[in-house]
Amino acid sequence: MQTLIKEQHVIPRQKIGGLRERAAEVREHFSSASGNSSSRTQPEWSFLKHDLNPQPNLVFQANFERQLHPLARAIEYTTSQVFSTSQVPFLLAILYSLLLLFSLFLNSGTLLPSLTKGSPLVSIGLSFDSDSQSLRSYATFQGDQGVSFGEFQDVDGNKFIAMTTQEYTVAPGDTLSDIADQFDLNMDTIISFNAIPDVRRMQIGQTLTIPSRDGLRYTVRSGDSLASIAAAKGTTVNALLDANGLTTDVVAVGSALFIPEARMSSLDLAFAIGEVFAYPTVGRFTSGFGFRSDPFTGQRRFHNGLDLANSIGTPIRASMAGRVVHIESQVGNYGKFIIVQHARGYQTLYAHLDSFAVSIGQYVVQGQVIGRMGHTGRSTGPHLHFSIIENGNFVDPRRFLR
Repeated sequence: MQTLIKEQHVIPRQKIGGLRERAAEVREHFSSASGNSSSRTQPEWSFLKHDLNPQPNLVFQANFERQLHPLARAIEYTTSQVFSTSQVPFLLAILYSLLLLFSLFLNSGTLLPSLTKGSPLVSIGLSFDSDSQSLRSYATFQGDQGVSFGEFQDVDGNKFIAMTTQEYTVAPGDTLSDIADQFDLNMDTIISFNAIPDVRRMQIGQTLTIPSRDGLRYTVRSGDSLASIAAAKGTTVNALLDANGLTTDVVAVGSALFIPEARMSSLDLAFAIGEVFAYPTVGRFTSGFGFRSDPFTGQRRFHNGLDLANSIGTPIRASMAGRVVHIESQVGNYGKFIIVQHARGYQTLYAHLDSFAVSIGQYVVQGQVIGRMGHTGRSTGPHLHFSIIENGNFVDPRRFLR
């Protein structure tokens, strides 16, 4: 604050809201005293404690105020409500110095001062680069987890929210995709959580457990730990602890865990929705699809499937869910065989069986036992002849089998 003395009349000290009003007041005093400059006494600057000529400095402050960057002007206005006019330049200089030091510490140049081309040197501006990429680039020190200090990390908070469930009853016309959309979930989340082997076998009135978030159900196996499960499923131990409400990382074999945000493999999903074929039995591969030498005649002959050999009575399972459309016993050729109709124009044929375990018209799920391996028909030993038929044409089963 300052005290102006003119002809023994003292102007009381007062807070001034801004440089513009203060400059106007000073001009008024100096214009009234222009006729008697010798009687004017130099003011005392109480803050700086220097004898200075106030008029040039106040004019400089007025010019300085007009050219301030909008951000600096806002800061000046705020500080002027608390501090005197004489203190504002000093406080702004301190603030500006701190910003300079901060920008040099960041070492990115995003906060360095920029002078507008052609503007007077007294104009000051701060250039704030809002580009997040520039902000991310400043951190160089790598911590023990490989994460730079100060680096922005995109963290999915959903992984750390405890999972809750609700029940849903399958209604007429429902499909799994419709139910998944209704609850904003992936289909594989509902498939995994309810252990659905074939989505087309869902029944009206069936009760499904619907989790509150996407993820997979996992059964703890021997040798598993939370750390190994987290690593295998691409998540973290903390995410598993939080999602399952666990207070310890010790898990029991056979217990069920929810793996947040995990997805089924495309192959596993295809199995669940019945869009891929599984091997129908366990056995030794003896012959493939295509031309071969006939085992009886030695002539070159086309073989329309693959042969898997094993002992008589080995279970034969449906390669894909479908409906049994043909059962026949031939003296030669295929012997006892079954044909199952599948979706999208596919059929599978199982030949040289010893016995049947299904009947015509019966719906079978993938992996269901439909018969037993035998040695019937035109056969050199106990084996299964397996064919896949696509829209009436025999195709190489190995294109579809896992």
